[in-house]
Amino acid sequence: MADNTTLNTGTGGDVIATDDISGVKYQRVKIVQGADGVNDGDVSSSNPLPIDGTVSVSGSVAVTDNGGSLTVDGTVTASQASSTAYRVIVSDGTSDVPIDAAHSDGEANTENHIDIGAKGMVFNGTTWDRMRGDATNGTLVNLGTNNDVTVTGTVTANAGTGSFTVAQATAANLNATVTGTVTIQDGGNSITVDNGGTFAVQAAQSGNYVVRNQDGSGNNLASSTTTPAGTEQALIVRNIPSGTQTISGTVTANAGIGTMNVSVQNSSGASAVNIQDGGNSITVDGTVSVTDGLNIEGDVAHDSVDSGNPVKIGFQAENSFPAAVATGDRANGISDLFGRQLVAHVDAGMQVWKGANYITTQTGTDIWTPSSGKKICTTYLAISSYGTTAARVIIWLGASADTTYTAGTDQLVWAGSFAPSANSKPGAIISLPFGITAVTADHRLKITTDAAISLDLTIYGYEC
Repeated sequence: MADNTTLNTGTGGDVIATDDISGVKYQRVKIVQGADGVNDGDVSSSNPLPIDGTVSVSGSVAVTDNGGSLTVDGTVTASQASSTAYRVIVSDGTSDVPIDAAHSDGEANTENHIDIGAKGMVFNGTTWDRMRGDATNGTLVNLGTNNDVTVTGTVTANAGTGSFTVAQATAANLNATVTGTVTIQDGGNSITVDNGGTFAVQAAQSGNYVVRNQDGSGNNLASSTTTPAGTEQALIVRNIPSGTQTISGTVTANAGIGTMNVSVQNSSGASAVNIQDGGNSITVDGTVSVTDGLNIEGDVAHDSVDSGNPVKIGFQAENSFPAAVATGDRANGISDLFGRQLVAHVDAGMQVWKGANYITTQTGTDIWTPSSGKKICTTYLAISSYGTTAARVIIWLGASADTTYTAGTDQLVWAGSFAPSANSKPGAIISLPFGITAVTADHRLKITTDAAISLDLTIYGYEC
């Protein structure tokens, strides 16, 4: 029989791989790697079947590099069973690298080899030469025909112990270029400096100096003196001893070009100096601190026509109340944003209003709850009744949890009775120029009625 089998031959089904052995079909199945539910691919030369554990090999195993190279991790031990010589060839990837046991001068720079033992070589720019020396004197350094040594970097003299001596063998110049500051000592003798170029001399002097303008003959010239053409003019610097110097005449600051700064002290040496205006005025830039009493007067008397810039009393404009000061503290007078002094009235920005409607009996119902720490001040109250139910109405101030008005204990704002009818709708308007202010902070404005009277309520005021 032939290999492979067609499923459902009547309808031409799929063909599965089988191997016919003596008339018996053996199904051929590929091995697929992977854990449960995972397909890691068919087993192939590029996806071999992993083996866990130790594999025992009987006999010899041929290892081939397939024309390339083999990388061995770890140590390779070579052994031989007989006295036959073996060798290991080291290659640089292109050719074998020879072992160099003996050395000579003029070795090519491009020669690759493995050295046996240690050696010192110097490169002359083309080839490598052996270094010379012995065990007693160390390495021999030949400075060349001109004894010239080029040093790149920093040479530190006397880096260890002892002295570093630089000597001149012949009558020639010993030239050195030095960067930075060099300290020169004469060893108890003198140092001669050839006069060439410009020298900066720093004089170790103390005291004050005066600069005088003199002509070539040593005659002092005034600051305004015009030197005739062709006349030499010199500036003479003289050292003035410390102490008090007497100046006759006038000292003019900034007489020429530039600025002359003068520090002035009084006769006792303090920094304070008395200034007199000589009957005129003194202008001071900046801030003046006054330690004693200072009298300030306006330039226009009472009942005189207003003019100039007299000192006037003003207020601090506010559209909300400032923070309260402590008892006994000095406080600013305040006004609205138009400068009108606030005595009883408030700025529009401070005003608070409330409106409410009631048709049932009220028992300590909150009308106005102030901000935390504030007191309610009521300045206007309008109440109108409608319907036909009569009742007594009480507007009062009390704590948050207080719902029962107690006469003589709770703070009363207004109380009255209304008896509305079909033809009469009584009401009340109360305007309080100075307002009624809650005695206690955080107390709320409340309403209490003794019947289900119908009311419209409007209240204005502020919080303080």
